[in-house]
Amino acid sequence: MRAILRRLRLREIGAFAWRYGVTAFLLFWCVFVIAAYLVTGDRPRPMSPPDGYVAEEPRVRLSWSPGGTGPAYDVLVGRGEDFSKPIFSRRVRGTAVVLPRLAPDTRYCWKVDGDKGDVSCFRTGPNALDL
Repeated sequence: MRAILRRLRLREIGAFAWRYGVTAFLLFWCVFVIAAYLVTGDRPRPMSPPDGYVAEEPRVRLSWSPGGTGPAYDVLVGRGEDFSKPIFSRRVRGTAVVLPRLAPDTRYCWKVDGDKGDVSCFRTGPNALDL
């Protein structure tokens, strides 16, 4: 959405508001912002752990950027990118969750907000034992 907003020139926005009035400008702006939101698909994106991360602890904290359905998100974690048998599937309030104890030396993939979400994968290290 920021890229679309950067393309606009302040001079053009000011000319529109001057010519058609402030009410018409505000209506136009609201429609524009909604359209930009729908086009860009402002959805949450995985932030931590980053793709390819090796976790040395058995409990991993997942965090993501806000967006999409906010303030609650559907989080899926599985051993593969198809998520046919997720090991963690919950609706979570906020933008972070700590997973229950994970098996050592295993690859996990996760995503937020179902089919639309970006997939990120991490691995637990061989020494990821609960002390």
